[in-house]
Amino acid sequence: LLADYCIDSDQDTLTGNLAPVGLFFGDDIADQADGTGHFLPTSSGTKSIYYTATDLNFCTDTVEYSTDVHDLPIVTFIGLDTLYDVSDGTVILIGSPFGGIYTGNGMTGDVFDPAIAGVGNHEIVYTYLDLFGCENTDTAYTEVRNFDFKVGARIIPDIDNWCTLDAQYTTIGATADELKPGCWTDGPAYNRWFMFRATTTELKVELKTGGDEGTLRRPRLALWDAGGTLISCAQHYSDWGDIIMGAVALTPGEWYYIAVDNDDRTYYRGTFTLCVDDEVDYDFHEGAEVLPHFPDWCSAESIYSNFTASADRAAGSCWVNG
Repeated sequence: LLADYCIDSDQDTLTGNLAPVGLFFGDDIADQADGTGHFLPTSSGTKSIYYTATDLNFCTDTVEYSTDVHDLPIVTFIGLDTLYDVSDGTVILIGSPFGGIYTGNGMTGDVFDPAIAGVGNHEIVYTYLDLFGCENTDTAYTEVRNFDFKVGARIIPDIDNWCTLDAQYTTIGATADELKPGCWTDGPAYNRWFMFRATTTELKVELKTGGDEGTLRRPRLALWDAGGTLISCAQHYSDWGDIIMGAVALTPGEWYYIAVDNDDRTYYRGTFTLCVDDEVDYDFHEGAEVLPHFPDWCSAESIYSNFTASADRAAGSCWVNG
C-alpha cells in the first residue's frame, strides 16, 4: 500500500503475509477471497485498510494501514485565441498552477507561434503534475489561417461597430487571388481577406490609413457574397485618404467577404486599419443624416464630403445625369 494515491489511480492489488489465508476490508477495498484485496480509490481523503487472518491454532489478528487519496489538481491556462493569422506574432500562455508543460503544434515553452504551428486546426494541451504525482490537463483549440487568400479569410466576430487596432494589418507580403472588382483600375494586387456573417441588411466598411492608422497608399475595398458576386467596391481618391464602402441589401445570416488592397505598385503597400458596422452612413438614403429643426441651420464648414460616396436611389428631375 502506497502512502499516497490520486483520485484516478489504477487499481492496486494488496497481498497479506498469510495469503491465501485472510481477508481485507475497509475503505475502497474489495477482498478477493485468496488473501489479496483490490484497492481502487473512488474519493479523496484518508483511507483505512484492514487485513485479518486466523492461523491453524485459531488465533486471529488484524492489522490496519492508512493511505491518503488526493484530488487531481485544478489545471487551466489562458492566453490562446481561437483564431490566428499565420502572420500574427507570438503569444505567451499563462498556466495555473504554474510549472506545467505545454504540448501542441507551435508551442515552445509557454509561447505559441502561429507561423510555426502553420495553417490548420491545432490542439494545445497544458499538463501539470503535483507533488503527489497527481496529473491533470487543460486543453484548448485554435485555428491558424492565411488571410492572404479568400479561403483563409480572417473572421470578424462582431460587425456592430468593430475595428481592428490602429495599423494592425498590412498588405506587405500579400499576393493576389480571386477577381478584379469592377471599380478598381487594376488588380487584384496584394489583397487581404476578411469574412463576416451579416446581422442586418446594412453594412459600412471603412479602410483607414495615414498617420497612426497606417502606411498603406492608394487603398481600395471590395465586398463579395459567398458565391463570388460583387456587392460593392470602392477605391482611393488620394494617396492616404480613408475610403468607405457600404451596402443595404445583405441577407442576415449569410457570409460575406471583404477584400482590402492597394494599387498595383509594391511601394503602395503598407499597414491599415479596418472598421465595420452593421448600419450604413449618409452615403445611402437609409443612413441619411437627421438635420436639427431650427431656423437658419448650417453645418460646420467642409464637415461633409462626397469623395467616398456611391450612387443610390433616383436622379433628381433637374439633374443632367446621376
